[in-house]
Amino acid sequence: MNLIDKPAPGWIDALFADDGPLASGAEGFRYALIDCAFAPQCHQLIKSHLGSGSWRSLYENMPGASDEAIRHSPVLFNIDAVERPLLDRMLQLTNGLPMLSFIHSAEPLESLFKRLSPWCVVNADGQYFVLRFPDTRRLPDVLAALSPLQQMAFCGSGATWHFRRRDASWSSFLAPGKMASTSLAPCAPVLDGDQCALLIAGSEVDEMVANLLQLSPAYEAKHLPSALHALAERGLAEANAMHLDTMAQRMNLCEVFWLHPELSRSVRSDHEALRALMV
Repeated sequence: MNLIDKPAPGWIDALFADDGPLASGAEGFRYALIDCAFAPQCHQLIKSHLGSGSWRSLYENMPGASDEAIRHSPVLFNIDAVERPLLDRMLQLTNGLPMLSFIHSAEPLESLFKRLSPWCVVNADGQYFVLRFPDTRRLPDVLAALSPLQQMAFCGSGATWHFRRRDASWSSFLAPGKMASTSLAPCAPVLDGDQCALLIAGSEVDEMVANLLQLSPAYEAKHLPSALHALAERGLAEANAMHLDTMAQRMNLCEVFWLHPELSRSVRSDHEALRALMV
């Protein structure tokens, strides 16, 4: 099952083009961050073929992490330590899944690993919260929720992240650089209640899409993953405006937009007409 759109054929070669995220000539190191929760076979490929000094699992120092958890963990590795045929095999496994980011950083692998791994599970308003930043559907929400100082602590000063959008295009994020007016010590990975609320709200649409597809899998053949998400997002926005609170009502209205995608072209919806279309 595809969770994001698949890119056009030839997309792996395009990564290395002059305008691609892996263009040669960039300063520092080039890393890939792969979320093996979506394709555990990626972890097996990396473990079998790469030396221990060229990759790290972000979960490896997590207390009580089992072998199964490690197999499904996010993996960070240096692109230039991987032979191109093996890299192509790994990248092909990510096709249609929100599991691939590239990071350009001045930091060596061990330093970047130590920076990122504490952010996998954070103190969120007094509770532990799994921060799913390796999932590229969640990464924009994570970056938006963090303060500039937290962004610098998370990414590293001046680092650039490239990650897949839902439509398979590439998005880039340049972390803030060091400023004389700010402390250069990394921020502790602690989120407040407002940040938690933003992250939880950001996952609602994907949860709605997953629930609806479980009930009606035929929709997967009718719309691209990016369209399913966009239409459900519009449905939930209209549900909020119509004060529809129950899960059944909200799912129903999202399905109305999947059945009638032309409704999303209207800037303002006719709520009475939408109610009439709801079963």
